[in-house]
Amino acid sequence: MPRPGYASITIRAQVKEKLEHYAARKGYATLSDTINSLLEEAECCHKLGEKLQAVEQRLGELETTCRKTYLALLRLLEELTGSEEEGPESPAGAVEDEHPARTEPRPRGAVASTSSTDTQPRRGREPRENIE
Repeated sequence: MPRPGYASITIRAQVKEKLEHYAARKGYATLSDTINSLLEEAECCHKLGEKLQAVEQRLGELETTCRKTYLALLRLLEELTGSEEEGPESPAGAVEDEHPARTEPRPRGAVASTSSTDTQPRRGREPRENIE
């Protein structure tokens, strides 16, 4: 019979070994502390999951809003200029390319073009080379 305030539970030996290993790794003194900690972590994960779902929903709403704003601005531009600007979407609303062309970033370590007269070494570095 367990002491007052305690209960006895039956678990498989393999589960007990896992709990003991986890307790030793985390520095818990008892299996009760270990189980309590795991339950608290599970509750925290559940709350984070709910928050993540809310964030994902809000991102979807913002994406829709941004897309509608972009299309409205594109139509306004067409009305003001009297011409149809080429963009990632046709005036009929059909998507030609969801991601418009982007300029390629410079390779790591590349510098903007320099004049051919800039050959004096900078402090503690090699002289600049012309990058074409």
